Amino acid sequence: MEIEIHDTWVKGKKGMMHFDVAIEHKKDENDNKLAVASAKKYLRSVGEKTAKITSKECKFCHTQSSEEKLKKDIEKKGYSIIPMDGCPE
Repeated sequence: MEIEIHDTWVKGKKGMMHFDVAIEHKKDENDNKLAVASAKKYLRSVGEKTAKITSKECKFCHTQSSEEKLKKDIEKKGYSIIPMDGCPE
């Protein structure tokens, strides 16, 4: 499965959160609307429902082949989150 990685930086309650949103790559163009919607779902799930998230905070980065864990998450939820800095465990 080819996936898109969208680099995301959001100001959360405790400071900046940095994470990638991984979604399935289905066409020749990136699908930023799906990535932003997926980031919103993730933010709500970690108690950050008021965090501002738009295409300015969630930008297409690249496409790549999917790892098995990401593939399973995408098949189950439609997206996968790769937490980096400032994200809850």
